[in-house]
Amino acid sequence: MEAKSREIWARDDLSSDEKYRECYKLYLEVEEAEKPDSEIEEQRRIIMRHKQLADFYEQNYRYLPEFEQVYRIFEEDGAGDNPL
Repeated sequence: MEAKSREIWARDDLSSDEKYRECYKLYLEVEEAEKPDSEIEEQRRIIMRHKQLADFYEQNYRYLPEFEQVYRIFEEDGAGDNPL
């Protein structure tokens, strides 16, 4: 982006306003290209949820009485069956 920006400012056929507009268009193009793809974000969310669940079931603390107390509190609020 920096090289293209320099090229724009080095041009003699554009006014300062046109150069600013061209650089702004370039900035918008870069911003658009850097936006995460919604499908990739959804896959990332699924993978992270799987990892959290796998980590949860590997821990021994879920057998402790304190964990059962917390589970009962969550169960009263309707979130008992959701390990996340």
